[in-house]
Amino acid sequence: MKKIYFFFVFILSISVYSQSVIYSYSFEDDGANDYTTSITEFSDGDFDFFTSTFNNSIANNYGVTGQDGNHYFAAQDTDEPGDGGSSDPLTLTFTIDISGYSNLGLKILVAEDDYGDPKWDNNDSVHIDYTIDGGTSTPLIWIESEAASGTNAETRIDSDFDGVGDGAAITEAFMELQQSITGTGSILVLNITYSNLHYGSEDLAIDNIRIFEGFSASPTLLTSTNSISGFNYIDGSGPSSEKTFTVSGSDLTGDISIDPSDNFELSTTTGDNFTQDPLFLSPTDGSVASTSIYVRMISGLTAGDISSSVSITSDGADPSSVGLSGTVYSVPSQDIFFSEYAEGSSNNKYVEIYNPLNNAVDLSNYSLKGSNNGSGWKAERDFALSGTLNPAETLIVCANQADASILALTAAEFQLAYESPVHHNGDDAIGLFNGSNLIDIIGDPNSDPGSSWSVGTSGSTADRTLVRKMSVTQGNLVWSTSAGTTDENSEWFVLAKDTWAFAGSHPHSEQALSFFDFDNQVVKVYPNPVETTLNFSGLNAPVQASVFDMLGKLHIQTEVTNTLDVSALKSGLYMVEIKNETSSKVFKMLKQ
Repeated sequence: MKKIYFFFVFILSISVYSQSVIYSYSFEDDGANDYTTSITEFSDGDFDFFTSTFNNSIANNYGVTGQDGNHYFAAQDTDEPGDGGSSDPLTLTFTIDISGYSNLGLKILVAEDDYGDPKWDNNDSVHIDYTIDGGTSTPLIWIESEAASGTNAETRIDSDFDGVGDGAAITEAFMELQQSITGTGSILVLNITYSNLHYGSEDLAIDNIRIFEGFSASPTLLTSTNSISGFNYIDGSGPSSEKTFTVSGSDLTGDISIDPSDNFELSTTTGDNFTQDPLFLSPTDGSVASTSIYVRMISGLTAGDISSSVSITSDGADPSSVGLSGTVYSVPSQDIFFSEYAEGSSNNKYVEIYNPLNNAVDLSNYSLKGSNNGSGWKAERDFALSGTLNPAETLIVCANQADASILALTAAEFQLAYESPVHHNGDDAIGLFNGSNLIDIIGDPNSDPGSSWSVGTSGSTADRTLVRKMSVTQGNLVWSTSAGTTDENSEWFVLAKDTWAFAGSHPHSEQALSFFDFDNQVVKVYPNPVETTLNFSGLNAPVQASVFDMLGKLHIQTEVTNTLDVSALKSGLYMVEIKNETSSKVFKMLKQ
């Protein structure tokens, strides 16, 4: 037995020696003996910095998590000379003695604050390259925007060093990246080069740099996030809408297993094929490319908060997980609700609240809440309502610098100074509450859609006015259901930016709301239903108009600027398409 015992100790010692750390640094001191920078480290104490957090303070709500120790190195909005920044490139350089070592490799932690995602432009990058004894610079790990051109794209690993991020997305939680280093010598120089991180939401943080000898890449799993919230539906109407995350792996020796919990289901395709069985991703040459996994909350859950996680495993790799949370809402009783929403130019922003009840409502228990870029309800955007709202009346709450015609419809106490729930952009949610209970919502406070949420077929919460359809008689706690996916199943009519002709009253018929946005023109079509002549207001140039019956047969095709003669048509429902060289719009017409 003693011989066997010593044999295992010997094997263990070989295993430990076969891959050992010859250098490590985690920014827990001033770095004077470990790295140099191309400019003096700086921070404005807020969101402009190129520094170790040991050496300078940065905004305390900069959002990366899971660092090694207390400190790390981070860069964001690096070109402000007044704060100490400079034009590109900015470099962070490590010079490491590797004499006598071979089979080298690097492991490093990286993270990106998710605020404002996706946010990197096509020329934003962080490159980690190396030289040995002054030789040729060799790419080691590159991080790029996934966009070959354009702006506001996901930040990803560039697996083939072609300047476009095609690998795993960089997450807010520090994730470990690894790569082998070819060659031997005396001095290894690591250069970390930052390019074009020039805006307040373009950033990258690094930590725990380690150089190994006898390097053997470990099986690694990467996920695009470690948590997803905001799954919801009203009791009896599940499943929830789907959300997505990505999974990838490298140096794998077996399949990736993705196992949902009891309350959620997964698919590798959007819209269908959801299952509560594990999904398996098989590697090719040890790798699984970044793969989208769609997840939703299953039907049939009882009302209440729901939380669980997806487990992600593969042989020899550290397991990963994605926490999931959501709510099944009880069927709400009828209450006041949002009847109109505007996100117009400048400060032309408001919401309208309608009382559908047969009794007056004391508003002292009601409030509005606002979010900012997916960060949840923001305390500075809470606003308590007051007064009384009579049956069939509306209440407008607006920004205090809105257009005079909006202010004229708004009581002084509801003209709000910045910061408030109606100082919103298209990606900021607004909630209506009765006490602590949400009773209506526009957007999702826990997610940032980029610039806006979609509404109906082609509508948006940005640069538009939304008017609730007269068929809607109460609020909706599930924004995805309220917004809809088509013009038919959406609860909202979508009107052009800076259209507030309907503010101050509710409801409005579909015929009255025959406004639409066409080629940057606000067009009104009336009357609808029509007997002889359909009028067009707002067209500044002729368009081709085509009238089809509901079986698709073409009845009229002509050029239109102001009027369309439909007197020859039989009574019934028709589809009218207007188009020019760049745009088209289809709407329904009822011929009497």
